[in-house]
Amino acid sequence: YTDEWSPVEAAFKMDKVINLSPVNPDVVLIANDVMALGVISKLKEYNLDKDVITTGLDAELAACQRIYLGEQSMTVYSPIKNLAKAAADLAMDIALNKKPNYQFVYRNNGRVDVPSIILKPVSVDKSNLESTIVKDGVYTMEQIQNVN
Repeated sequence: YTDEWSPVEAAFKMDKVINLSPVNPDVVLIANDVMALGVISKLKEYNLDKDVITTGLDAELAACQRIYLGEQSMTVYSPIKNLAKAAADLAMDIALNKKPNYQFVYRNNGRVDVPSIILKPVSVDKSNLESTIVKDGVYTMEQIQNVN
């Protein structure tokens, strides 16, 4: 758990792992792309960034740029069209007082079971940036390649 999805706290925790573990990590599963920035920056400090597989989530532009540069291994992408369609369909069902046309999965949030619509995510790495993120119009290759 990382408070407020903080890249600073993620970097701090990665620093602790590196300094307190007798071996370096092979993989770091990071809950989102913002925290990945902090983890990867700490891995770079220890010259481990090329040796450790790193993940993320949300397909943020900076993460796509890191993937393009080989600094982040992958991100999890949920196509916006799929998210929008599911949200619009559910909203219409609710507005029309209809039973939702989805098979809900119930996920416990620590307090209650929450009805959830689980959509299929897409794993994005350097090999499929163009066929996923660019093809869907999220970013252009020019944006991804334009790393400052």
